[in-house]
Amino acid sequence: MREGWINRLPLCLCLLLCGGMLLAAGLTFENPSPVLQDPEMRREMAEDPALLAYRVKNGEVQICVNTALPSELQAVPGIGEVLANRIYFTRLREGNYRTWDDLLQVEGIGEETLRKIRPYLTLWKEKGEYTMHELSVTRSILQILLRKAEEERLQRITRVFLVVGAMQDYQTEWMQRYFDRLSEGTPAQGAVIEVQRVPLRFGCQKCQTVFTLDLRGDAPLVCPQCGSEAYNMLSGREFYVDRIEAERMDEQEKTEETLEK
Repeated sequence: MREGWINRLPLCLCLLLCGGMLLAAGLTFENPSPVLQDPEMRREMAEDPALLAYRVKNGEVQICVNTALPSELQAVPGIGEVLANRIYFTRLREGNYRTWDDLLQVEGIGEETLRKIRPYLTLWKEKGEYTMHELSVTRSILQILLRKAEEERLQRITRVFLVVGAMQDYQTEWMQRYFDRLSEGTPAQGAVIEVQRVPLRFGCQKCQTVFTLDLRGDAPLVCPQCGSEAYNMLSGREFYVDRIEAERMDEQEKTEETLEK
């Protein structure tokens, strides 16, 4: 039985990218500005890039280089579209920036450029260790499932289907482990997480070619057709609960519930 009772929940991409619990440390001035990591703030700023650029320039908010999207990095004075893409994809390929010197590995960033952009940026680390995103992500998923289980009188949730873009660095194994621990004693206990991966695809702004990039290889991060570094991501950022399988309290039968977008 299929029932469209829930609006598909994107789980607030910005929440997931931030991990929901990240902390900023090692800032360069005494009264640091808040980091752009709060889900509500990121949604607001995404809808108004000019407002984000204004707030960054005036020191009201900082951009985290280890969680920011290219569009957010462009809010930093001195970082244009090409450099934002380089910072972003270097992070995906090489891993998080653990020190400021790591940014010098990005083509186009030298000592002078780093000096100019650093006051607007932050590295999110505490005691040298990075936050494990899967825990907060899994907690968010469970909270949504439990709320819907109560609303829809679901006795037991048996399977959770996630759609996850290729750029999302969440490991299914760890999400399942955390889910098993967090869901103990709830209607979701024992549920299996299944993940559908969405490939990373880009659209070139210059020649309109749609292509993929191997972020783990050594190939240049440019359009394979014309060599342009100006391109938009078409897919790969997705992260949402697509549907679940569950048993209702008033029906001893399995039902599949679809979360429509």
